[in-house]
Amino acid sequence: MDMWLCMRQAINAAEHAKKAYEDGRTKVAEVDKALKDQAHLVKGMQAAERQVKAYEAKLAEMTEALEGA
Repeated sequence: MDMWLCMRQAINAAEHAKKAYEDGRTKVAEVDKALKDQAHLVKGMQAAERQVKAYEAKLAEMTEALEGA
């Protein structure tokens, strides 16, 4: 009976360790996806900032052209 109980405890411990490992892998995958999403958003924001600067420069040129006319 003791041997069976020890085997059952070992199996339970192994199942618990496997579940913890799989949960950890799931969390790592979620964090990885969140980081990739964040990087994508940052790239989009940087592109928008470059576009705003280009529009500001064009606006300044047009303003100067209107003032000179």
